Amino acid sequence: MSERTEKERIPELDGLRGVAILLVILLHYVSDSTGGGFGSVLYRFRAIFRLGWCGVDLFFVLSGFLIGGILLDARDSPRYFQTFYVRRAYRILPIYYVWVTLYIVVNTSFEHWRDSPLSVDPAILNHLPLYYLFAQTFQPLLVGTVGAYWMGVTWSVAIEEQFYLIAAPMVRFLREPHFVCALVSTIFLCPFLRLLVIAEWPSQLNLIYVFMPCRADSLAIGMITAVLWKDPGHRRWLANHSKQLSAAALSLLAGIPVFIKWFPSPYTRFAALVEYQWLAFMFACLLLISLLDKQSVMARAMRLGFLGHIGQLSYCIYLIHLPILAIAHAVLLGSPVHRIDTFSGIGVTILAAGITFTAASLSWAFLESPLIRRGHQYKY
Repeated sequence: MSERTEKERIPELDGLRGVAILLVILLHYVSDSTGGGFGSVLYRFRAIFRLGWCGVDLFFVLSGFLIGGILLDARDSPRYFQTFYVRRAYRILPIYYVWVTLYIVVNTSFEHWRDSPLSVDPAILNHLPLYYLFAQTFQPLLVGTVGAYWMGVTWSVAIEEQFYLIAAPMVRFLREPHFVCALVSTIFLCPFLRLLVIAEWPSQLNLIYVFMPCRADSLAIGMITAVLWKDPGHRRWLANHSKQLSAAALSLLAGIPVFIKWFPSPYTRFAALVEYQWLAFMFACLLLISLLDKQSVMARAMRLGFLGHIGQLSYCIYLIHLPILAIAHAVLLGSPVHRIDTFSGIGVTILAAGITFTAASLSWAFLESPLIRRGHQYKY
């Protein structure tokens, strides 16, 4: 999420956020649905969106770029740490803590609902301190429970919070050559770290996806992109080589059909060694193209009002979209496992999307936006 005020917002980046949240929603609402036998039209339609998990990778690249840029601009400020962390706290913590705390009410409600279509996990209440400390990536979450739907997506929020703790001191205390060297080293070492995790814990392949050191390269790629963008000389060089940048982006985009067809899972050796970084570099190229040429097709697409609006709401949408989907299907159709091969299943899925968008709009208007303005009273 950006720390920028309304006047400072970059519409192209809001559009990229919109793309990121759409990818995640299409994964959960369409690709992860049931129905449609192998080879059917519905099966093939669902398969189109099974790489939607890369929406989180786009969020990571954007976070690295935006937070890296903010920190680089403010690195000599006497209120560097205070202002950065207070602004981040106003942006991230209130809605997150409200959502995590609300889980207690929801879990208790389903626990006392006879023949509940959503099973509960009483043990997760003992794990709540980990969620408040953004340490949930260090413990497993049961699949199919209220907690799995409610808390499942918060792993990426935890990664970003852990990233903030590391990024601010790095920018402040490392000279730029050493800072860039640390980022390049991170990008180089992360694939091998993921392979090591796979070798040591083959039964917990999800670790390569949710463990912060294993995902640090996407954030580092975003930060290196910020270094290039902030330096006038590097920016001129990028502008003079925009055709080569576009060619690189198209080459990387050509890999997407291959990934969708043969490598759709993020829990494989191929994903660990190649796919994560392929996608992150692709998103970095698209980000730079959007900013370098305001008249490019990419930039104009990212300025579409719909994309920008959902990008603005993306944080709340991300937190709430999955539990709203599961609870809507559980309450109205008797099972949290959602289907889109029936009119009722499609209708409830659309209803869940509408509820999610409405709730996120209200959250932005009455909670998030006022808190962001309050946070920006703290100046660098």
